[in-house]
Amino acid sequence: MKLNYDCVRDVLLTCEDLGFDEKPSAKFFIEHEKLQCYTVEDILYSFKQLDSAGYIEIREFKALRVPFDFIFKEITWSGHEFLKNIKDDSVWSKAKEKVSSSVGTASISILSATATAVIKNKLGL
Repeated sequence: MKLNYDCVRDVLLTCEDLGFDEKPSAKFFIEHEKLQCYTVEDILYSFKQLDSAGYIEIREFKALRVPFDFIFKEITWSGHEFLKNIKDDSVWSKAKEKVSSSVGTASISILSATATAVIKNKLGL
């Protein structure tokens, strides 16, 4: 399955907006207004990839109605760092453009490194 970068970003932004005590399940995110433009598969795949990359923590369990279900626990330190790098719309657009034009698709960690490079370039570093 192809990773939808915009979905990854919107999933992280949605997670960031949650209160500290909120621990929603997959259903919450699938039905969330901000994520309605994505397929269920894109949302679930984004969660799986963000978890495997160490950017979020979820507790996964088998479910009958969706490919898998989970409880969202938290954004990790690395996830917050990634989110800070991709929050700005212009940085996000430039990072996606660089990745897409150079290699077509890349891992979340490559996208994160690209966003970091865009920010460094903007700062003249």
